Amino acid sequence: MDELKELLQEHAQRYPLLQPQDVMKLIYQRNFGPGHAIDDPDGQAEIIAREMEEAEDTGILTESIGNHLCRLYLGKAKTVFKAEDIADIFARTAAIQKGSMYEFIRDLKTVQKNITLFACSFSEEEFNAYAAWHRGRGYPAVHHSRRYADAYHPHYRVVFEGFVSSLENTVF
Repeated sequence: MDELKELLQEHAQRYPLLQPQDVMKLIYQRNFGPGHAIDDPDGQAEIIAREMEEAEDTGILTESIGNHLCRLYLGKAKTVFKAEDIADIFARTAAIQKGSMYEFIRDLKTVQKNITLFACSFSEEEFNAYAAWHRGRGYPAVHHSRRYADAYHPHYRVVFEGFVSSLENTVF
């Protein structure tokens, strides 16, 4: 639980426009990985290559999201890796990380109990209202909020941290 609290404090600081939807996305990703994001497994390399062209290099390669997972930022990754390699570790992560609803709910309750500690740009009431809306829809995967997307232009893939390390060790 301390890992999650630390993670949320870091994200609230790094992304001051973070919204309840973005917190929900974060805890969803750290529990279920990227499986929901693979619509076209065979075309992933092409999709990633196109997105890499759009993505700006912010200097950040990875950002841990817990459970040995990270967000691999495509803007920096394009300076180091090939789209095919990213597609491979993305698909392998999706095949392995299945998550559990129990762990997701546990993380959600941790957030709800500690939301005032994270200095977010939204209130406890706003988060709880969003959580109720999300629960009413069966806890689906969600996109980043419009506010977050407009401010931070996130272009990344959720992958196992160890897979990134293995790619880094193959780059000369």
